[in-house]
Amino acid sequence: MADNAEPTGKRTEDDPTQSGDSTDEKLVEGIMTLLTPIVHEMDTSIVSVKSSQEALSKEIERLLAGDDLNHMLTVPLGFNFS
Repeated sequence: MADNAEPTGKRTEDDPTQSGDSTDEKLVEGIMTLLTPIVHEMDTSIVSVKSSQEALSKEIERLLAGDDLNHMLTVPLGFNFS
């Protein structure tokens, strides 16, 4: 483009006087408005699942410890382990 050329009205990357910042900012704001509640809901769900998994793990450990005791109690006397 020559120096004396008429402006076309189109935004070019080389022309800082024609900025699309307001449009870009609106787009970013719109995307954030849409995604923020979804991200918060997912985060809450992940924290809840992690807590449930920890509780389940403790319960499994408790049951396994109880099962070991029950197994030892049900071994018949006089059983030969060799």
